[in-house]
Amino acid sequence: MTARELVVPAPPEDVLPRAALALRRLGARLTRYDAGEGALEARAGRRVLPVVVRLRAVAEGSATRVTIASDTRDWRAIVRQLAAELVGAEWT
Repeated sequence: MTARELVVPAPPEDVLPRAALALRRLGARLTRYDAGEGALEARAGRRVLPVVVRLRAVAEGSATRVTIASDTRDWRAIVRQLAAELVGAEWT
């Protein structure tokens, strides 16, 4: 499983719902959402060979370290787009 890490200037309780919304906009179906653990899982793509995306959000000071993992060797567009949306978001 390949993974990508990034740091977002917001608390995990803000990052996780925004990531869930972004994944839904990208056509993914959430299969797990655990706010207590700061984790979610989604499936996207074809039914025969779906792409599984797992996200973990862990507090790191006033920011959040986000780990996005995928079951594919290539990153596919959905993981790149999710990371870009989280990094480019305006956090208040």
